[in-house]
Amino acid sequence: MKNWRSQVARLFIRRTLRACVKRHLLMTSGAACTQNQRDISTNFLQKLLRRNKCLSSAVNLAQMTLATAACCLVFVAAHTQAQTTVRYSSGTGFFVSPDGHIITNAHVLSDCQSISIAGAATSPVEVIGIDRTHDLALLKTPQKSPRIAPLRFNIAHLRVGEPVAVVGYPGDSGFRGELVYRGADLMGFEGPVGEPHFLQFTPSAQKGNSGGPLLDKSGNVIGVVTGKTQLYAVDKTSGQPTSQLIREADVAVTLPYLSQFLAQYGVRTSQGGGGLINVTNRYIAQTASQFIVHIRCRL
Repeated sequence: MKNWRSQVARLFIRRTLRACVKRHLLMTSGAACTQNQRDISTNFLQKLLRRNKCLSSAVNLAQMTLATAACCLVFVAAHTQAQTTVRYSSGTGFFVSPDGHIITNAHVLSDCQSISIAGAATSPVEVIGIDRTHDLALLKTPQKSPRIAPLRFNIAHLRVGEPVAVVGYPGDSGFRGELVYRGADLMGFEGPVGEPHFLQFTPSAQKGNSGGPLLDKSGNVIGVVTGKTQLYAVDKTSGQPTSQLIREADVAVTLPYLSQFLAQYGVRTSQGGGGLINVTNRYIAQTASQFIVHIRCRL
C-alpha cells in the first residue's frame, strides 16, 4: 500500500511540475516577452513550490527558465534629413521540401508585420501553419532551394554524448550573410522535466539560432533548435530558489513532432540516413548552407 501511494504521489508531482513549467515556458518565451512578464512567471512558479512542500522537497527544483534564441535588432536608415527606425526580429529556418516549404519556430514570427528570408534563397514568404504548443511554424516561398534538409530516418539509435551541430544565423550574422556552425553533444531525449517533444544538448545556441536545424554527425536533421533552459535547486526549508544551478541545457523540438507537424500539411520531405556515416564539420556546414535561411521578421 505504501509503495502504491508513493507511486501516485510521484506521478502527481511530475504532472504538476510539468504543467507549471509549461506555463512558465510560454510566458518567458518570445521576443515580445517583457521583463515584468518574466518576473510574474517566476513568481507564479515560486508560489506553487511554496504551497506544495512535497513538490519542492521531492523534486528539489525551483525554476526552469527558457530563454528563446530569437534576436531583436534595430537598424536606422537615413532618408534625406530624417531618420527612419526599422525593427526586426531575427531567427533561422530551413527548407524541408522541394516545393518551397520552410520550418522555423513559432516565436520567431511573433508580432511580424512582414516576413522575408535570405541565405539559401531570398524572397518574401507566407505563413502556412503554426503550432504554438510545440513552437513550430511552416512557411512557404516561391523560391526553390539548392538543397532540401534531410530528415533523419529515425532517432531510435541516437545515444547520449553523440556529437550534434547547431547551424544558423545568430546575432547579426544573418545581415552580414555569415552562416555560423557550432558543435555540441546530446544530453537527453526529453526536456528538463520530462517533456517528450524536446531533445537536450550542451549549451551552444545563441540568440538568432531559433528555428534552425539540430544536425547529427551525418548532417541529418534530428530537431529544431528552440531555446536554452536552466534548472535551479530550492531550499527545502523555505521553498525559495537558490543560486545553485543543477542543470543547464539547450533544447530542440524532436524529429517525431516535427514530422507530425509537416504531415498535417502534406509536405513532401527528404529522408536522410540513419546517421551512421561520420562527415567533417566543414562538409556539414557547406551542405547546410544550401538549405538554411535567415528569417527576417519586420515588427
